[in-house]
Amino acid sequence: MTVTVQTMDSEAQENSWVPEWAAACEPGTLNLAVLDQAVVWVTAQAVPLRIAEMSTAHLRNVVAFLSARAEEFYTSAVLTSLWAVVLADASGDEVAGERLAWELTGRSIADLEPAAWLESTALVRALRRELAARGND
Repeated sequence: MTVTVQTMDSEAQENSWVPEWAAACEPGTLNLAVLDQAVVWVTAQAVPLRIAEMSTAHLRNVVAFLSARAEEFYTSAVLTSLWAVVLADASGDEVAGERLAWELTGRSIADLEPAAWLESTALVRALRRELAARGND
């Protein structure tokens, strides 16, 4: 019996923590999937960084960047939610998360202000937690 053991090369091992969406980012673009998770930030040069390994100054800069564009990101999130509802309704087989949230709580993403919505994202909560842990709220 022959056993074949496959190993990852060192670069693949180093980047095994990088989500697929982050690895696919192009320089100069922002994939809004970054807002839905709490581990990775992707730089303007498309370099994924672990939030826990970023400098305090970089963390603050990311929060400032996101806050300055909160309305733009919020508008995109609202439109994405609306589109998900339309597609789910058209398919008849699915329930969109936004519709479910509305039916369970009577609230919608559209009820939030852009800054409040941004602060509720997994990414910004993680950035704020990391800054607080360093004593840099």
